[in-house]
This record gives sequence, structure tokens and C-alpha cells, in this order.
Amino acid sequence: MSKVESLRTKIFNYLKNTYHNKLFSASLNIEFPIDLDFIGSELWNLIMQYEPFGIQNKEPLFLFPNLRIADIKAVGNGKHLSLNLTNEKHFVKSIAFGMGNMLNDLNFDTKVDVVGSILENVWNGSTSYQIKISDIKKVNTK
Repeated sequence: MSKVESLRTKIFNYLKNTYHNKLFSASLNIEFPIDLDFIGSELWNLIMQYEPFGIQNKEPLFLFPNLRIADIKAVGNGKHLSLNLTNEKHFVKSIAFGMGNMLNDLNFDTKVDVVGSILENVWNGSTSYQIKISDIKKVNTK
């Protein structure tokens, strides 16, 4: 065994024994739940007061609870999902990067909780606001 392989093994064993599964467990820091009614220029302008976003200043994530999927399709050669979500009063377009594999688990009319950030989309002089989805979970309807 080379010195590099030996060091790699020692580091791996140390991390495994010290942190168990904690090291690789994913978690999201959600600011607070928010209704689709509040997505718009006023919220966007408030969020932009805290940029630039990066490692030390993460983009705020919000929980959008109990939404219904009004439309869903795979985009980007099946790697991503494009969704239209509703709270039955408002509709919002959403993008879920890297979640194309979930297409078969999510269907039209499925109720979901979504965690994501707000995006501003300016196209042909028209401005709209979307959700960039970080996580999505079916709502238990039992």
C-alpha cells in the first residue's frame, strides 16, 4: 500500500468513526413558510437587499407548503423538472435542477411541499417570479 493510499484509508476511518453518518447527511436551512400570494417584486426587492449570495451568505430558502402540481414535465434531456404549482389562488412556474429522476413519482394534481428560493425572470420586457426548487416532497393525504 502506498503512502497516499494509507493516508486516505486513515482519514476515511477517522471520519467514519468520528462522524458516523452525520458528515454526509443533507439538511436545508429554511427561513420560514411562505404562501405563493407573497411571491412578487416586493419580496424580490427585499431579498436582493441581502446579496451577494454565496458560501458565507446563502440565498434564503422558503417552505411553500401544500401546493398542487398543475403541470409537470422533464426538461434538459430529462435531467431537470419544470413545474407549474398552485395554491388554488395563484400559479407559479418552478424549476427543479437535477431532479428529473423524480418525474415518475410526481404527477398532475399531486399535493407537494416545496423548499426553494425565489427567481426573477425577465423576458421580452415582462417580469415574472419563479421558484428554484431545492427539495420537493409529496404531502401525505391520508
